[in-house]
Amino acid sequence: MRKTAIFLFVSFCLLLALPAAAQDTSAPKFDSADCMFTVPTGQKPDCGYVSVPEDRSQPNGRTIKLAVAVFHSDNPNKAAAPIIYLEGGPGGSALEYLSLTFADRYAELLKNQDVIIFDQRGVGRSEPALDCKEITDYTINSLDKILTIDEAVQQGNDAATACANRLAGTGVNLGSYNSAENASDVNDIRIALGYDKLDLYGISYGTKLALTIMRDHPEAVRSAIIDSIFPPQVTNNDAPLNFERSLSVLFKGCAADAACNKAFPDLEKVFYDTIDQLNANPATFDVLDPTSHQKLPVKMDGDSFAGTIFQALYATEIIPSLPKNIYDVHNGDTRFLSLWTLLELSQLDAISIGMNYAVQCTEELPFDTTTSIDAVLAKLNPKLVGFARRNGIDDSQLALCSTWNKAKPNPIENEPIKSDIPTLVVSGEYDPITPPDYGKATAANLSKSFFFEFPGMGHGVIPSSPCAFSIAQAFLKDPTTKPDASCIADMKEPAFIVASATTAKIDLEPFTSDSGYTGVKPKDWKEAAAGTYARGSNPLDTAAISYQVLPGGNVDLVLPVLSAQFGIKSDTATTHDANGLKWRLLSGELQNIPVNLAITDDNGKIYMILMLSNAEDTDALYEALFIPAIDAFKIKP
Repeated sequence: MRKTAIFLFVSFCLLLALPAAAQDTSAPKFDSADCMFTVPTGQKPDCGYVSVPEDRSQPNGRTIKLAVAVFHSDNPNKAAAPIIYLEGGPGGSALEYLSLTFADRYAELLKNQDVIIFDQRGVGRSEPALDCKEITDYTINSLDKILTIDEAVQQGNDAATACANRLAGTGVNLGSYNSAENASDVNDIRIALGYDKLDLYGISYGTKLALTIMRDHPEAVRSAIIDSIFPPQVTNNDAPLNFERSLSVLFKGCAADAACNKAFPDLEKVFYDTIDQLNANPATFDVLDPTSHQKLPVKMDGDSFAGTIFQALYATEIIPSLPKNIYDVHNGDTRFLSLWTLLELSQLDAISIGMNYAVQCTEELPFDTTTSIDAVLAKLNPKLVGFARRNGIDDSQLALCSTWNKAKPNPIENEPIKSDIPTLVVSGEYDPITPPDYGKATAANLSKSFFFEFPGMGHGVIPSSPCAFSIAQAFLKDPTTKPDASCIADMKEPAFIVASATTAKIDLEPFTSDSGYTGVKPKDWKEAAAGTYARGSNPLDTAAISYQVLPGGNVDLVLPVLSAQFGIKSDTATTHDANGLKWRLLSGELQNIPVNLAITDDNGKIYMILMLSNAEDTDALYEALFIPAIDAFKIKP
């Protein structure tokens, strides 16, 4: 999970398939169009579509449209080759939340070269997108149900089958949504945009795509950066074993840390006991439906708890709090589970899950057998078998895949890729899905590669590590020379959190809003949405402050609505005078998240300052941020 999740979560809390055309046999071209996503502040990309064959073996077949954005560097000495980002998943959209990820992930790269960001075939803004409402509905509808493993597997397979049948019924050739066609798409984008070579930058599945491009279109590649590597010679069948390895790193890391070991002794035993505990007596809590904003009851068993920890290990920023989170759940505190469930629900639309099934059923599961699947389950800790089977490590997937792709797999899709293209290979020590050994094995077949493992890091190293990012920048300047990686020696294991975190000092800076007011905001917090600033120290950090202006009406008219929406207790209001405005101060709780609201009206407009916080730092943020924000707020004359 990357930093995008932080802003998706905060923004939610605060702000609560087209037919394919006949194929054009001419060279690929870029057709300009309005940007199909929210453009990052201050940027002016060239947006449009590149039409490509759906199935290149059918010269007179359908075409599909790839959504592409080109950000041009204003550096007069920029590199000739642009960098093209390859999203993970498979099925993840790079464009969907680009306005939230651009500053952290791409802005520095843009200083030295053009940056190309696109949605892969079958994904997001590209057409068609292989979205599966059937699977989303199954996920939502099963939240309050405790299903046996067999029931969960069958119902999940039924939803996936229904999605495949619907997509195929619209004319989609599901067997053509694979890494080889995806790689040829990237080459066609290069040609359409007029570039001679590309620098590839892939994370997770994006690394497999990068390797496939290096294999099939080496002439198109100047260099490659692959982060959290998923090479072709492995399949997803080993995912639960990789999770168990990551858990072992976590347990040993806590045990080796004196404070963590004292606060959370026998962490491994407590984790596995919690699985048993919740399988016998599931946790119950409510979450808000990100679409309807209605409360949804949730029942979570031990297998799903294991899945939550699996997903959390992706996020480097949250690894330090995992021992405490595990103990909290074991002791009956469901706040971590409810926040994580809400986070996952808010991202259901961020991945075109049909593309995920299409790729896996074309080039991964066909190389698995009942014997190989059973062997993994037999080797796995028995208490993780339920988690594994509920997440696709089950021989029923072999039959399911016949719905998605009936063709025999190409053996090349299960073979290591050898190349002499300069490649930077990076892995994270705690990564639960693509372990460092995958990176080492991949680098061994790349004659001009540099491999680095980063301590304390999860999945997606470069976006979460200034050290890794600096190494990537050095590599891009000269891909043939080993970059200086001395900063790795200064990196440490996670600083495990053993008690409720204290709030760091907040530096406030003035700002002026286009909505007709001035105020102050935290200097180092990110703007997650217009007028909304989020601390974002980890994916579950809910601390944020939002300034909003509503036209017309008065406070008494909107308070009942706000009370219902944000859990505000309107009968406990106090008043606060500042700069000629009389504010009403209220508090409440939303999804176990403390809420503070200041509201006033003036000349037919309603002004609101809304603060979310974590339970442990509400009081500190109230004094250091909320009250100063009210005192600094002035309406422009």
